[in-house]
Amino acid sequence: MECNGIPAFKCLGTSNAGITLRSIPAYGSPSQPTALRLYGSTALIRGFMKDIINRLEKLTTISKHITLYRNFDKNIIFRNMGKITGEIDRPYIDFLTITNGASILDYCFMGFKNRSLGLNLYENNRELWLLDNLLTFKFWGCVSDSIGNSFGYLDRKNKSGGHYYGFYSINNPNHVYLVASSFSIFMNKFLSQIEETILENKEAIGLKNNTWFMDRNKLLEQDEEMTDFLKNKQETEYSLLPSQQA
Repeated sequence: MECNGIPAFKCLGTSNAGITLRSIPAYGSPSQPTALRLYGSTALIRGFMKDIINRLEKLTTISKHITLYRNFDKNIIFRNMGKITGEIDRPYIDFLTITNGASILDYCFMGFKNRSLGLNLYENNRELWLLDNLLTFKFWGCVSDSIGNSFGYLDRKNKSGGHYYGFYSINNPNHVYLVASSFSIFMNKFLSQIEETILENKEAIGLKNNTWFMDRNKLLEQDEEMTDFLKNKQETEYSLLPSQQA
């Protein structure tokens, strides 16, 4: 199976600079009014998803290796989401109801029954858990690249009912690092990195590094809940041992 016309997890591509892309405030960030940070706000959910999709659609005009999958039956999402073992992150499911996954350079956002993306979301999780059993019921990988790196949601929930997001690499087993306290903040920061990379180098096939979340100061930027969670901690690694997680 393929992702964006390239074998699964090999979504490498180039891009052409030429337009200016705008970053939006993540809901849950200091620039969003407190009342609007409540995940229960349907208008906010729709507004955030609309902004994210608009940013992604702009990116598709720059790089032929950035693809959305919007021509699908939404019932596919609802019929298959129950196949995910354990926790479901509602914001990610909301994202899938608009585009059944996405190919963004070397990153595949997993969907359901989308042949262009290779594995289904629930199959990807099963493979990760078989590979590293410490991830079981702690980390659900939903974004993967060609070299074994994954972004996914954690068992820790945020104040809005969604989940924190983390990073895992098969080259560093048994370790997960914090990325964001919500899907919205993750997507805002992730897409900002993609936009900057493409505009700087039209031949880019991936992000230069992971300092945007591995650097503690950058991790805490525009993320109130993460700042509060780590206020008495220096390490940004997320413990996979239940007894060690506050």
